[in-house]
Amino acid sequence: MTNDKTEQTPEAKKPRRKPPGVSGFVAGGESNSQRAVSQQGQKRTFGTQGPAKPKPQDEGFSREVTDGDEFRNVPARLIRRWDLKDRTEAEMLDDPEYHDLIREVGEEGIISPVTIRPLSKPDEHGHLFEGIVGFKRTSAAKWHDIDVPAQIRNLTDLEALRVQRSENRGKSDVSVWGLGLHYADVVTKEVVKGTNSEIATALGVDRTQFTTYMRIAKDMPKDISDSIKLHHLGYNNLYEMITLIGSKTGSDRDEVIDRIVEHADEIDNNPKKASKVIEKIANSFNPQSKKPVTPEGGVYRSQKGRTYSVKPGKGKVTFTMHEGALEVASEEELTSVINQFLEKKGLTLEKVEKK
Repeated sequence: MTNDKTEQTPEAKKPRRKPPGVSGFVAGGESNSQRAVSQQGQKRTFGTQGPAKPKPQDEGFSREVTDGDEFRNVPARLIRRWDLKDRTEAEMLDDPEYHDLIREVGEEGIISPVTIRPLSKPDEHGHLFEGIVGFKRTSAAKWHDIDVPAQIRNLTDLEALRVQRSENRGKSDVSVWGLGLHYADVVTKEVVKGTNSEIATALGVDRTQFTTYMRIAKDMPKDISDSIKLHHLGYNNLYEMITLIGSKTGSDRDEVIDRIVEHADEIDNNPKKASKVIEKIANSFNPQSKKPVTPEGGVYRSQKGRTYSVKPGKGKVTFTMHEGALEVASEEELTSVINQFLEKKGLTLEKVEKK
């Protein structure tokens, strides 16, 4: 799913990173997108595959459902992904087990049925059905051009959303980012009309979660979503990001976005550090209008006697460590404490060698 509704940011002063390299899976001739879909219970994902071409014998394959739901073996190439799926393509591609699934499907076929619904008419790629549940298995079947056992159901979009949610309940969690994009799509396509609270109730999801996750998806700048694997981050990190960005305007906002993008590799390699990175960036943007408090200066004593003294000056403050301090801490230890404090405030320090 693309984040077309995401607020576009002005051109920033620094060049943006290119999106991380993700091989776009093309399912049955569909165009590349940010989002791919799958059966959530399977912890495997998409590889790279060319568009499937309809075969002559497909023209006689019926898409009609006669009396309610029915089960049938359906050529995988005739099933397209549903654009209201709740996982992003990047989230799927990051799963390392997809190639195992392809091998298993080649050896054993598809055992567990997928759920699909018939299209009102064939689309431009020759698809006759839309995958509601189990698209990951269907995509693996396309590598081998085999049939999949399918439950064919006539479902409205709202009914399909409920089936998808019911199928996913209790299985591997969809990321906060994926759900945010999903909820935003549901609202944009007007699957359910009404307030956010009414839509959430109709979908059977928590109303606060629905509104907040959708806000994360809508407020996240595209430069960041293109540069960072946001599906690796949890709610707190994503909310901290949009809150920090939303607190800035003009060039400061651009600078915050640039700084976050500059740390993309660090965040992708260790998502647990994202909170510290965001905090560090926030601290570096303290309002410059606030004048630093000038210490009064003086001498501080301890049981060791004279320990350290402070002497304020023009544009500087001098700290002098006396014997009382040096008896319990070395110069290296004291320097390390000061450096750690300043780095936590957003400064990047390096030692200047004496000439």
